[in-house]
Amino acid sequence: MINQCYEYEAAHTIQDVLSCNGDLNIALVADSHLDNSVPATIENISAVDQAVQFDCCVHLGDFLAGEIGGRYAKLLLRQQLALFRPTVSSGRFFPVQGNHDACSGPYSARLWPEAIGFLDAEQNVRRPAQKPYYYVDIAKKKVRLVFLCSYYYKQHGGEPVMIFGYEEEQIQWLQNEVLVLPADWTVMLFSHDAPFSALLSDEKTALEKNDIVNGNQIFRALEQCRKQYGFDVAGWFIGHYHGDRIVTLFGVPFVITASETAYDPQLFDDDVRFWERDLGTPSEDLYGYLFRSLRTLCEFLRIPRTGRRSQGRGRCCQGRRQAGPVDAERDQPHYGSHCRRGKTAGKDPNQPV
Repeated sequence: MINQCYEYEAAHTIQDVLSCNGDLNIALVADSHLDNSVPATIENISAVDQAVQFDCCVHLGDFLAGEIGGRYAKLLLRQQLALFRPTVSSGRFFPVQGNHDACSGPYSARLWPEAIGFLDAEQNVRRPAQKPYYYVDIAKKKVRLVFLCSYYYKQHGGEPVMIFGYEEEQIQWLQNEVLVLPADWTVMLFSHDAPFSALLSDEKTALEKNDIVNGNQIFRALEQCRKQYGFDVAGWFIGHYHGDRIVTLFGVPFVITASETAYDPQLFDDDVRFWERDLGTPSEDLYGYLFRSLRTLCEFLRIPRTGRRSQGRGRCCQGRRQAGPVDAERDQPHYGSHCRRGKTAGKDPNQPV
């Protein structure tokens, strides 16, 4: 049953998904941060799923909010994962780790790999033992979904410290196993953060001013394999920015997905945007009243029947900023502590953050 608060949006979503006639439909959620809107989001995605039958649901990380003690982080993370797992009727749910999906103390490095242990029993999921990254094949459609971890840990002062970047072992796994594919396959990559800290810049700046540890290396591995084997890259899908934009670098579309919480402001940059609601619609009338309690984000992604990259992107069921007078302060980039990378200009990126 569709939540009446989002009946208008859900109907529009169903129409969009069915009209695109794509080969692959994915319900995509990002940055839910323990928000009380999660049950409504799940309810709405499930209602749309009854009509469109999503192939799977993907969560782009940050189930949790802030640094929590290990005992409670373990409980809350498993609870959140359990809530999202039955969202779509296929039963297929694939999460990635966000920077907030961690905890204080020595257990932090083990928290995520242990929490996603349920994936080891999933069909066609390939995950190295106790690692936070994995891939899934949809063989009939010749699509490989690659779920990367944009964080790893180093010992510092006797405890593991999160590093914003991609560990070398993951890059080798990607290059030697995951991206060895026939030319008629399509790859879709998912991670919480992008391989470039200057994602919204030009290609030269993205490479030269990159604070993500091994970010250039993992993207170079993708480029080398794509040239060698000839497969297509449909896109690299990320959360973390809490905004909405598509950026194409080196021929790869980076699709930034807005936060499920839809709070305001949620910008890293002036060019990362989220959509205003239309005045006078049922969703706009309810949105102001339910701004703190019921919001939703349900993106759908599409691979056209040719198997090649689509230039468009479905937009649906999205909780956005409340329409109204523009506030100058509200329109400024937001650099709150929840979204900092833990780095400062000139700092050695190989040092623990």
